[in-house]
Amino acid sequence: MIKNIDASDLDSLISKLKNTFSFGDWDKILLLAESLIEKTNVIDNITKMTGVNFNQAERSLVYYYGFAYMAIGTVYEYKCDYPKAREWALKYSDWSSIISPTAEDIKWINHWTKLSEINVIAAELLMGKEEALDRIADYILENPEEALAGLVTMLEAANMNSMNIDHVLDRIPEDFWKNDKTLGVVNMSYQYRYFRQLSLYKQKCNELHFCLENLLRALSLADKMKNVADFEECVHLFETLKDHADSRQEKAFNRIIKGAIRHEKVVSISIANIRGS
Repeated sequence: MIKNIDASDLDSLISKLKNTFSFGDWDKILLLAESLIEKTNVIDNITKMTGVNFNQAERSLVYYYGFAYMAIGTVYEYKCDYPKAREWALKYSDWSSIISPTAEDIKWINHWTKLSEINVIAAELLMGKEEALDRIADYILENPEEALAGLVTMLEAANMNSMNIDHVLDRIPEDFWKNDKTLGVVNMSYQYRYFRQLSLYKQKCNELHFCLENLLRALSLADKMKNVADFEECVHLFETLKDHADSRQEKAFNRIIKGAIRHEKVVSISIANIRGS
């Protein structure tokens, strides 16, 4: 049995999980995460039985357990099974089973415990628990480097459950999202979701000027990311609200549309969508 242990399998599974996340194949993610837990358990149990460290993987076993738990919780969140998502988020908040943790163990224990906190709050918000609103605002203000993810979660929960979160948004400076340290395309994707959800929230509050302002920012980001589906969704919504747009907003909308067509980024948008050119 010991001869069949290959710790490199753990890192291979992590790589596969990260790649599968980008395609949103949730059922495959579940299978990979369950396999990661199983293989990590084998190494962990044999190490405890023999007193010899059989972990030759790149990181502490805490990392692999935590990543697998997080992956499964994320799947349940996307499947809208929020109680299950919360249950799995709690799994990486308690590491009392780790005996005599090393410095590397402690590093990952701290990492997963912190991530568990926000993901438990997120699940509770998505379940419609308004008492979690101030907790997520506290988290955002205390962890500005993760501001976008927190704001997106809060807005998505508010829109899904018809919550009024004005009192919470008032606590957070308007441009606080700029403190987020997420990099590259992931950051841009979070920005898009933030402005799109904020636009939807303002629409529900009948604050249509601010709805359109944030919708234009989302539209511009969808254009930069060459995301046709999101781009067309924003265009459609702007068209339905065009009577509430001021002249500056009209011009900004037309400019984005023209640029998208000129560079053939969004081929399915008709020239007829450009008004007043």
